Amino acid sequence: MRAFHMYVASCVPDGGIYHYVYENGKIHEVSKISADRPMYLTLCDNRLYAVLREPFADFSDSGVCCWDLDANGNLYHQSEIISTGGRCGCHLMVHNDHIYVANYLSGSVCMLPESRVAIHSGTGTNPMRQEAPHVHFVGLTPDQKWLLAVDLGVDAIYMYSPDLQTSRRIQMPAGHGCRHLAWSENGQYCFCVNELASSLSVLRYVQDELVLIDTISLLPEQCQGNNTAAAIRVAGERIYISIRGCDKIVMLSHHEGVLTKPTLVDSEGKSPRDMNIIGDFLFCANENSDCVTAFRLREDGLQSMNARLSVPKPLCIVFREK
Repeated sequence: MRAFHMYVASCVPDGGIYHYVYENGKIHEVSKISADRPMYLTLCDNRLYAVLREPFADFSDSGVCCWDLDANGNLYHQSEIISTGGRCGCHLMVHNDHIYVANYLSGSVCMLPESRVAIHSGTGTNPMRQEAPHVHFVGLTPDQKWLLAVDLGVDAIYMYSPDLQTSRRIQMPAGHGCRHLAWSENGQYCFCVNELASSLSVLRYVQDELVLIDTISLLPEQCQGNNTAAAIRVAGERIYISIRGCDKIVMLSHHEGVLTKPTLVDSEGKSPRDMNIIGDFLFCANENSDCVTAFRLREDGLQSMNARLSVPKPLCIVFREK
């Protein structure tokens, strides 16, 4: 297996970004960079970008900063922190020197460095969680024509032009609470994990249109209690989704938009918030048990590696090949 760097966001006031290296069949911690409550990370052009929950002393906006990466994957030269124009920034992506951020509590999308903000409006059917817009994800379509913003609070995916000047709205199943997106390798199908219903929706992308074609439940009937889906990753024809409450990783397959029956594996931690895949490894960030767990991807499912990294409230994992 190739060597790689792994960066984990630790969302506590004295947390930051933990840097690990995997090589020669072992993973070891390299360093920790201090940062106030990083919510999400992304890598682009030898820089690591982070959205910080509330880094400013005199106002409650979230902020974005970045670090350069040296040849050994070490972080250095932190940039200034720029406001996201909203509260509780929870996701970001970088494209063509622009940074896009989802502001969860403000229900808005921010484009930096222009500080252009698009604000959503409306409510959903769940009075506790959908009392207002809550943008949870921003990402481009595979052809890079559209910026997609997923709003859990109003059960909608917004399609924006990359300059945020024009938009249209795709309505998702009511009360399901759409959260994050992932794409099939051919770019024809978009998979939307829905947090509040622990469900998965499939949309077909054709001629600049996203069309909802199916939604399935991810949990068997015996899974009772408060379960909320979180991260989604696609590797080939396999889809992996983390679900908090029951603390499972759900696996299923897709073919031309048709989904198979889900199977479940224990995440080996509490509240699996994020997970990510590199090669034949899956690493899972278990927020409420302060640990990252590891699995190997196999044809017959996920195999536990019985590995556990101690990280306070891990929220996000990204990789860079070594």
